Amino acid sequence: AMGEAKAEFDLSTQAINAIWAAIPSDQRDQLLPLQRAWIKKKAADCKVEAAQLSIDPAERESGRLHCEARMNNERSGQLRRFTYGNDNGY
Repeated sequence: AMGEAKAEFDLSTQAINAIWAAIPSDQRDQLLPLQRAWIKKKAADCKVEAAQLSIDPAERESGRLHCEARMNNERSGQLRRFTYGNDNGY
């Protein structure tokens, strides 16, 4: 379960980083404070979610990784609208 959670997390991190890199730099500059706040909230929320899953450290870590991967994937969808090539006025 830990290997699967780590692989899922790594893929979601690669995806969100690629989407972030595809956002024009002026947009990234504007989004950066919000993105930093989102990262802190994600970390805190996933720690709480993982703590509620189990007292076993390995299960907690697996749960945290799954949570962060899920939230990364959701955020990727939100950030995609700012990327080059989207007909969104940016």
